[in-house]
Amino acid sequence: MSKKLYITATVAGLSMLDSSSSLVLAQTAGGPKLNPWSSWFIGVQGGYTGETVNYQAVTVSGTVNPGTASIGLYGGRSFLVAPNLYGGVSGSFNYTPINSTNQVGFFSPQTITTFDGDLRFDAGYLVAPNIEAYGFGGFRFIDQQVGFPGISQTSTRIGWELGGGVKTYVGSGFYGKVEVSYFDMGSKVYVGDLPVGMRGFSVRVGVERHFGKDDCGKC
Repeated sequence: MSKKLYITATVAGLSMLDSSSSLVLAQTAGGPKLNPWSSWFIGVQGGYTGETVNYQAVTVSGTVNPGTASIGLYGGRSFLVAPNLYGGVSGSFNYTPINSTNQVGFFSPQTITTFDGDLRFDAGYLVAPNIEAYGFGGFRFIDQQVGFPGISQTSTRIGWELGGGVKTYVGSGFYGKVEVSYFDMGSKVYVGDLPVGMRGFSVRVGVERHFGKDDCGKC
C-alpha cells in the first residue's frame, strides 16, 4: 500500500514539475514580457550648445553667439499611456564651459556659462517596435556670469525649452538617442544696469540604461 502511494506521489510530483517547467517556458517564449520602454532610466549624454547673448544697454548694445561642446548625466521615468504611446518626466545636469569676451560698442563684456540643466515632460510614439519619436517641453536652467574686468555678477537663470528627438532600443535595457532643443531664458539685469537676453539651442546624443519590468498586457 505504501509502495503504491509512493509511486502515485512520485508521478504526481513529476507531473507538477513538468507543468511548472512548461509554464516557465511559456512565459519565456510567449507569455508576459519585459516592456523596456516603460521604466526608470539613467544615462550619459554629450553634444553641442550654442547661445545667443544679447546685451541691451544703451552703451553696451549688441549680440554675440558663443558655443561649446558639453557633457552630462540625465535620468527619469517613462510610462505607458496608451498602446505605443508613452509619457515621461526627466531631468539633466550638464557641464557646458562657455567663456566669451567680445567687443560690443565701446566695451568688452564677458559671458561665462559653467553648467546647464533641465526638468521636462516627454511624450513619445513607437513608430517601430524598437524606435520611438518623441517631443518634450519644460524648464531650462543655466548658470551665467556676466561682467567686465574687475566687476561681474553670477546668476542661475530659469527659462523654457522645447525639443524633440529619436530614441532606439539597442537591447539588454540599453538605448541610444539623438535630440535637439531650443531654449529661451528671457532677459535679466546684471552688474547694476546691463540687461542681458539669452536664447539658444542644444544638439545631443546619449546612451541610457533602463531598469525594472512593466506589464505588457496593454502593449
